[in-house]
Amino acid sequence: MRAAAQARSEESLATRADIVRLERELSVVKWMTSAIVAGVVALLLKAFAD
Repeated sequence: MRAAAQARSEESLATRADIVRLERELSVVKWMTSAIVAGVVALLLKAFAD
């Protein structure tokens, strides 16, 4: 019983490769979010900076 619980907890641990993959995906999400924010700011400046 205890061995099964330990094996299950080891399966749920993130490996170094998992963490690197997630960091890479997060950097892409951050880049896309920055592009969207920049676009919104540009539209707001264009609308209100007459």
